[in-house]
Amino acid sequence: MQLETIPEFSGTQEDKSQPSDFLKTIKRSFLTHGTTTDSQKVDLFELYLKSDSPAEEWFNDAATPKKTWADLEKEFKIRFPNTKKATKTAPELERELGMMKITTEELGKTEKHRGEDVHTHIIFAEKILDLAKRAKVEASTSGLWSVRDGLPEVLREKVPENQPSWTAFVQALKDVDMGHIREGVRKYKEKAANDAQVKADINLLKQRTANVLGNANSPTKAIRTQLASTAISQLPVSQPAQNNLFGSTSGGGGNLFSAKMPRPPATEAEKATLKASLSIYPAQPETLEGEAAYLDQLRAWRRTNGDSNVTKFTGFPLRPGGAPPGSGECYNCGRTGHRRVECQATGSKKIPQFEATFRAICGSILGQPGRRIVQVNYVAVPGDDEFAWLSESVGYQGNGEGPSAM
Repeated sequence: MQLETIPEFSGTQEDKSQPSDFLKTIKRSFLTHGTTTDSQKVDLFELYLKSDSPAEEWFNDAATPKKTWADLEKEFKIRFPNTKKATKTAPELERELGMMKITTEELGKTEKHRGEDVHTHIIFAEKILDLAKRAKVEASTSGLWSVRDGLPEVLREKVPENQPSWTAFVQALKDVDMGHIREGVRKYKEKAANDAQVKADINLLKQRTANVLGNANSPTKAIRTQLASTAISQLPVSQPAQNNLFGSTSGGGGNLFSAKMPRPPATEAEKATLKASLSIYPAQPETLEGEAAYLDQLRAWRRTNGDSNVTKFTGFPLRPGGAPPGSGECYNCGRTGHRRVECQATGSKKIPQFEATFRAICGSILGQPGRRIVQVNYVAVPGDDEFAWLSESVGYQGNGEGPSAM
């Protein structure tokens, strides 16, 4: 028999165990050491009483019976009774039972339980059953619905609502297939990663917006309230990879408008991102005031983005009088009614290449409806060297079909 370490007993609050547990340990040591006589038992018992403690003082008292082990044990129990531990009432246990929860992040893992590696949802089920039995409600459904509704979706899918008892509910939890749990956890993590990316995109967009709106006299000051309430829907769990329509080893136009494979449908998150980006530089009316505001927008864009390419996050000011983005407009002049390959506009009648890029992105995300003929009155941008950068190349040329969203 393996030797057992026996802690000293003092009879004070410093003791790590109850007096009854100390007695049990002493009795086991009797068997280990082959102690059989009363005198041997009494002598061995004394060795485990802490020096100068209330327990030792009690033992040394002449009134303490020490002739037989039975009398000494009886007197010990009277002098050192167990401390009554706090016990939970049935309502308290039921309340604790109703608060039992497990998260998706905890699923699919194993932990030590009663000396064995056990899956976390099994341990969770065992704890539920233990509480239900202690509360004496294992045969009922009292409060069961709240625990079931709080389960991760991957478990709720396999544990129906109509459980006849806590015992049946626990068994249903244990019966959930591990393959189903692993697949559910995988999808959950994938969705969480996509949501994190959307959040990062939003933060980037808001940071850019804050830079643009930093100037108190900016013409875009009126849209601050609108941007503050911008929200983006959650990204679907899985999206097919998008082909890079801008990549090319030959330079120039790349494969932007010659790609044969269509772009996958834009997600709600992409649409929301683009709409928020559009709101940074709202379209201006075709007036002198509108043209002045447009020039201020161009300056603000330049300060914020420098030599960066136009993307769905940066947005870009639209020349006053042009057609709304995503309306099937020409990416050469900004008008509707024809495609870019059919456009006759040249020189100053063409919109800046930066705007053409952004309109192409909008068309890619928002879609391109049938070409509608809408009269657009052109407003020229003054030929100031300050805006010479508008004529610089932004990386590709197009024919009006639109790039993949950047």
